[in-house]
Amino acid sequence: MPTKDTLAQSLVEMQSEFQTIKNTATVKAGKFEYDYAPLPHILDVVRPLLHKHRFALSSSIDENLNLVVTLLHECGESRSSYHPLHKTSNPKELGSEITYMRRYGALALLGLATEDDDDGAGAAAGGARRGTSVAPPKRRAGTVAQLADGDLAGGKVQQIWIQLRKTELIVQASSDPEWSGENWLREKISKDFGKESTKTLTVDEANNIVAALKQIENDNAPPKE
Repeated sequence: MPTKDTLAQSLVEMQSEFQTIKNTATVKAGKFEYDYAPLPHILDVVRPLLHKHRFALSSSIDENLNLVVTLLHECGESRSSYHPLHKTSNPKELGSEITYMRRYGALALLGLATEDDDDGAGAAAGGARRGTSVAPPKRRAGTVAQLADGDLAGGKVQQIWIQLRKTELIVQASSDPEWSGENWLREKISKDFGKESTKTLTVDEANNIVAALKQIENDNAPPKE
């Protein structure tokens, strides 16, 4: 296949061949569970198209503790997304966060979407696409799981779980080693919204939870040097 002149031209052609990626895994956390497409499955799906259109994906960590996901084209052009990582002395936690961010970075750079699910980002798709400048879709009525827009539906709920894990790490490291994000979330959605699962949250309720978690994170963040 002839080499395209620019990254943009090749990306346009490659995206015309993309399809929504199916979920292949389920994560259970206490009473909650969600389906999602894990990173290895996403890469298995896109690698043939990356090769066909002369692309490569790479990941690295810069001096500011950002995971940098880069899409390179054989013409010499590239584009990258930057995803801040949280400082932790636990290698397992850091590895898990890197995998999450690699997943979001790949989805964002390639313009991919996964099935409408309760794992969602940032995920990636929609609200899970951290590190991009794309404006968020307009809110629509209905629960997160019922929204027709798969990007928004998935991204909002996964955003809760990503923020929950980050907040838990900070609270446990700074003030309360026993603080449980899952317990906090269960109490929050029951007390404030009268619900038992993230699957029935509205978009506004999901945003409310993320904002509350960010406030907890800010309140417990170590002072800046």
